[in-house]
Amino acid sequence: MVTLTRSQMQRYGVAVLAVALALLLMLWLNPWVATIRAPYLLFFSAVMVSGWYGGLGSGLLATGLSALLSSYFLQQPSYTLMLDFASSVRLSLFVLEGVLISVLSGALRTSNQQLKVSLLKLQSSEERYRRLIDTASEGIWTTDERGRIEYANQQMSEILGYSVAEMLDRSVLDFLDKGIRSEAKSMFERRKQGMKQQIDLRLRRKDGLERSAIVSSNPIVSETGEFLGTLAMITDVSDRVAAEEALRQREKNLRLITNSVPVLISYVDSEQCYRFNNRLYEEWFRQPATEVYGKHLQEILGKSAYEQLLPYIEAALSGEKVTFESQIPYKDAGVRYVSATYVPQFDDQGNVEGFVALVSDISDRKQAEEALQESQELFQSFMDHSPTTAFIKDEEGRYLFFNHTVERNFDIKLVDCIGKTDFDILPAKTAHQLRENDKAVLAADKPIEYLETVEQDGKQQYWMSFKFPLKDRSGRRLLAGMSVNVTERKRLEDELRDSEARVRRLVDSNMIGIIFADFSGKIAEANDAFLELLGYTQEELLAGQLNWLEMTPSNYLPGDERAIEEIKRTGVCTPFEKEYIHKDGSHVPVLVGIARLQDSQDECVCFILDLSDRKQAIKALRESEERFRHMADTAPVLIWMSGTDKLCNYFNKSWLDFTGRTLEQELGNGWTQGVHPDDFQYCVDTYTTAFDARQEFRMEYRLKRFDGKYRWVLDTGIPRFTPDGQFLGYIGSCIDISDRKQAEAEIRQFNEKLEKRVIERTAQLEAANQELESFSYSVSHDLRAPLRHISGFVDLLHKRASATLDETSLRYLKTIAETTKQAGTLIDNLLSFSRMGRTEMRYTTLNLNQLVCEVKRDFELETNGRAINWRIEELPQVQGDPSMLRLVVYNLLENAVKYTQIRDRAEIKIGSTENESEFVFFVRDNGVGFDMRYVHKLFGVFQRLHSEQEFKGTGIGLANVRRIIHRHGGRTWAEGTVEGGATFYFSLPKESAMIK
Repeated sequence: MVTLTRSQMQRYGVAVLAVALALLLMLWLNPWVATIRAPYLLFFSAVMVSGWYGGLGSGLLATGLSALLSSYFLQQPSYTLMLDFASSVRLSLFVLEGVLISVLSGALRTSNQQLKVSLLKLQSSEERYRRLIDTASEGIWTTDERGRIEYANQQMSEILGYSVAEMLDRSVLDFLDKGIRSEAKSMFERRKQGMKQQIDLRLRRKDGLERSAIVSSNPIVSETGEFLGTLAMITDVSDRVAAEEALRQREKNLRLITNSVPVLISYVDSEQCYRFNNRLYEEWFRQPATEVYGKHLQEILGKSAYEQLLPYIEAALSGEKVTFESQIPYKDAGVRYVSATYVPQFDDQGNVEGFVALVSDISDRKQAEEALQESQELFQSFMDHSPTTAFIKDEEGRYLFFNHTVERNFDIKLVDCIGKTDFDILPAKTAHQLRENDKAVLAADKPIEYLETVEQDGKQQYWMSFKFPLKDRSGRRLLAGMSVNVTERKRLEDELRDSEARVRRLVDSNMIGIIFADFSGKIAEANDAFLELLGYTQEELLAGQLNWLEMTPSNYLPGDERAIEEIKRTGVCTPFEKEYIHKDGSHVPVLVGIARLQDSQDECVCFILDLSDRKQAIKALRESEERFRHMADTAPVLIWMSGTDKLCNYFNKSWLDFTGRTLEQELGNGWTQGVHPDDFQYCVDTYTTAFDARQEFRMEYRLKRFDGKYRWVLDTGIPRFTPDGQFLGYIGSCIDISDRKQAEAEIRQFNEKLEKRVIERTAQLEAANQELESFSYSVSHDLRAPLRHISGFVDLLHKRASATLDETSLRYLKTIAETTKQAGTLIDNLLSFSRMGRTEMRYTTLNLNQLVCEVKRDFELETNGRAINWRIEELPQVQGDPSMLRLVVYNLLENAVKYTQIRDRAEIKIGSTENESEFVFFVRDNGVGFDMRYVHKLFGVFQRLHSEQEFKGTGIGLANVRRIIHRHGGRTWAEGTVEGGATFYFSLPKESAMIK
């Protein structure tokens, strides 16, 4: 039993009703228009109405009923079903046409129903898309062709501070900063020309504040290419711009600090490659610091220097802080004596990432120290081997220094007498005599020579003492003197004054230079010490060629005249310093003592002591001290020194300028008055602990500046020792690190904010990716289904009605089928393009020659019958994802084959080049080419330079190529000329890195 549904009964009832109405109209109109002559006229309408409303079944029912009723009521003979041949033919044609109309009407009805379903699904998809846009983290708006806002999402409202209603139908220029509105107008005109843009703009909020944003805009055009408006996506980057500006300023300040420090600062990574150098590096090595970034230490320093420094480098990279001084033969900076500190840098896991090298050139200091040490050694050697006693006392008569001659002559030890007076080591009578002579010299403030007697071993000893006042560098008055034991000479003068033998032995002793001469300058006799001192021989002396006046520089002659006057008056003169001219022309400094010979008016004996070594030592010492003071006072760091009593005895000019206090105020412990109260105890404890242990120390504390503000300083103290290891005190230096402290605090705060923002952005991106995945699935499912239905029913309609449709209708059906297929292909390509950016990459070693040959075989069927000259060069092996790189090669070769199809003989060449960091591949053809003015469109989605009628395609292939190559860390570009062929390039790095 057949059961009909209500819907079927309605469709079939409409068919019966339509046929009945048609019959009644035919019978009613027959008297006036003779409808019997066209018995099927209104029945065609009944069939069409039935087929349109009820589909194929209803149309066939109407066709059958119409044939039956027209035959019975309207065909001759009436009221019978008997028909002649002509009526039978007409009836058959009517039935055939009715069936065709029913089929077409049913197909049309089905298509309409499917279209309604598709429209509902499209509306649902559009609603989901609108919700996605409204919840997007970026601002989105659309404008009409005049630049007025037609739509804005909620994020855009939050960015500008306006409600969506307040923004609609207003010009986008109303929301831009006034300074860039003219530029924005020109940008809008370029959009009208169909150009996509991504620009930086300043937006003005409702509350008047400015916001920085990145605007990506796309033109909206009609099917005819007419400009309808723009779609813009706005990303608020105000916080990022402010953070970047703050980071740039901090980096600038840090660079200024490192460049102003007189220390070479470098950062070396764990691979021993340079990553940072300050300005002093450029001065040392005479090349820009940035040129060595990424280069190995051995390449820059040279093999010899690198091998010498390697133990310290390895120690620093093992996590140990290293400090050393050494003479380094740099390749490009010469030999330098340096003081260096290597400080290792650790990551969050405690692994050594590299180290910071702080290097100071101490060549001048070392040279000064060596010169000073040499000078001191020469002076000490001279004093220790001098036949005269030498001593230095303070104003109270306490011994500060005396040479070893004193120890030998008086059988006393230096350590037992330093700090004692003559009253502590000599008889009271002798001590009183010496003290009175010392006071007289200090009172007269000039050199005085005395003949002093000293009781020793019960005997009187006679000493010729030359005493003179001097001052140390602190201004303290001292007394220095040199004494010669003249007891023997006194005895000879008293007992054997006329004994030539005794005098000759004295002259020939050659301890000091001795000459016998007259006031006119003639030298009668001279010992070898004097002759050797001035470079003459006894033969020249005997020949009468020596004259002390001619040997004396003209500027010393007045002093000689004063000495002669004193000799004439007293018989002797006070020892004085002068110079003699050496035989080679150089000047020799000497100390001269002169006595007139007894019973002679113009003959005298002169004792000449060579002062060359002493003068050089004093000069070297003075120059060394001056260099140190100049260097210390001009250094951009604060320098201090302390003695063995822990009290500071020196501060350089930079320190005094910084504190605004005088040297007297800072000496001793006065400097601690400028230390911040909170840092005072820490500062004192650190200094005292290091001082007692004789160790280097580093501490940070706040020191009051001249303007009353406290500044953070980094204080580094280093103990000082003599060559024999005697402790002398400390020398230290301070640098102002307040800016660094502030920068570190700001960087920590910025990093905390940045980390929080990264977490928030990551969460937003994950949510957006999930919505995008859902949207992609929805697009795939919602768009594919109606397309498959349309394609299927078009195929069915073509199969059933191809014989009855005219050429135009068949062309329409073909167009519908091809358009449906193209839409499906486009959806597949879009989904493939969207997934390409998220697909996990699998790196392996690829033979590109093999890959190109495999792809080329895929085109054999398509290129069968075409003349194509393939030229494939030898290609290198690369690292990459096999499936992705196969898609790159396929798209490029497909383009080459496609755009050369109009050539009688196609030329396609595949080759490569390379440089230090990458391989560059190219595909060149002699096809139609392109205009380089539009080269920027080639790798964009849906960007095509040729119409669909000329060359088939969706405009997604090259976009896929760019995305794949970029994920491999490479580049893509193209060159071409119109009708001159094209060349497409892509590069791959030699050392591939995983790009997430």
